[in-house]
Amino acid sequence: THEERTVLIKDAHSILDLTGLKHIPIVAGAGASSTRESIVFAKEAAAEDTDFVKVITPGCYASTPLANHAAVKQYLFDIAEASLVPVIVYNLPGVSGGINLDSEMVVAIVKASPYLAGVKLTCASVEEVTRITAVVGEEGFQAKYPRR
Repeated sequence: THEERTVLIKDAHSILDLTGLKHIPIVAGAGASSTRESIVFAKEAAAEDTDFVKVITPGCYASTPLANHAAVKQYLFDIAEASLVPVIVYNLPGVSGGINLDSEMVVAIVKASPYLAGVKLTCASVEEVTRITAVVGEEGFQAKYPRR
């Protein structure tokens, strides 16, 4: 729930503060079944001073995104544009209905939005990492923040 996510972020801040690790960044999950809900999660996370949000593609309605890569790109682009903190794209095909963000798609999303800070690839493809790195480079993931 929204409330549980907020409590987890607050607890993470408290633990980091108590242990002298305030410098450790907090990444909060903001992926949901809809763009609108993901944007709400991202804004709530920003209000709790997270450093980044991580967004996974929604697997609930995977048949549409699998058939329409433009819909996946738009989903991630819209969240990145609305988020008040940098966005990390999370590619996890095993839990997102088989949706796999190939290197071409990741590069297109990065080029479309200056608010992406990175990509977490759990597709076990070294080739994808190599292609993304070759095209985007480190500079491509320098999110243009702060926005808040």
